[in-house]
Amino acid sequence: MQSTTIRPIPLRIAASQADISACNQTYPADAVKSTLLSISHSLLATESRLTLWQQPTFDRFSVSLRMLHDRFERGCPAPSSPIVPQSGYTSSPQSPYQVSTPQTTPMTGSLSDCEDMYYALLWTIQSHHQVLTVRLENTFNVPSDTLYFGGPTISEFFTTLCRFWNDLNDLGLVKTLDEAIRSVRIARIHDSIMAQWERGDIRERQLAALLSDLDRQGHTVKGLAWINGWAPSMIAAELGEKYRALLEAEKAGMKGKKKKKVNNNDLRYDSRMEDMLENHDSSDERWPAKANKVQSYGKQTRNTMARKERNWDNGQDQDRDVDMGPFSVAIPSGTPSSGVTATPHDAQDP
Repeated sequence: MQSTTIRPIPLRIAASQADISACNQTYPADAVKSTLLSISHSLLATESRLTLWQQPTFDRFSVSLRMLHDRFERGCPAPSSPIVPQSGYTSSPQSPYQVSTPQTTPMTGSLSDCEDMYYALLWTIQSHHQVLTVRLENTFNVPSDTLYFGGPTISEFFTTLCRFWNDLNDLGLVKTLDEAIRSVRIARIHDSIMAQWERGDIRERQLAALLSDLDRQGHTVKGLAWINGWAPSMIAAELGEKYRALLEAEKAGMKGKKKKKVNNNDLRYDSRMEDMLENHDSSDERWPAKANKVQSYGKQTRNTMARKERNWDNGQDQDRDVDMGPFSVAIPSGTPSSGVTATPHDAQDP
């Protein structure tokens, strides 16, 4: 019997810069944020249940949709440098050693904070579409196969991916996001100019000229990066480079805090051990057994701490109580990830 050719639903051509320039429609910022968060929630919920292929383990120090969604929900600012090199007016890059701290909640932050999550959504949708297309064309699966037990079929998920892609390339949504990003960068340039004047680096005449130029040429400041035609791997590489210095600084800062916690527990153990050695009753027949037990707990604790430190290096810290016998303490993790969840409807909605 001759096999039939499977033709997956293709993604439409992404919105171009020319299309956006000609568009006069915009949406409320909160509506755009809600749309992006809803799509992200649904994709992440589906990814967490996938059984067709193995998903990578979540690592807060490796750029992915889940990592960027988690940072956005925790209000962590993104690096201020643009995703691709720009010419002309641009904002100054964030210091590689400026460690992010939560600033806002998802719906109170600036729409421009969604920029990188928007790129990651485009990358994720294209990646899933390509993987499923290859699996169908090579007859690893058929359209009626489900992504996971009780979940949507491949055919239904193709429909969902195309719908999400169309929503992300809606001209009004892209126009709104583009203007929000440009507005924030213009504000940063303005602040940078004013800071130079306050430090005495420029005179009033130069200040007036720079502000006048910014007012006349502000529309030339880069907004959204036009990467919709890029391959998923190219988007991932650009985002990884953008976050590299910031994530390295955050990782080093977290490791330092954890190491300090380990050292403090070591000192506490050593101090109590010294007290027991100094104040023990030599006539007590049970003393050798007590000393051996305390030393055993100390060795166990140090081994546990060493293992946790290796996990911290990989961003895999979890809350855990370490059994230290009579000196038992709780070792808290760093800032926990939010753990994206969604209702079954979100995960299965075609």
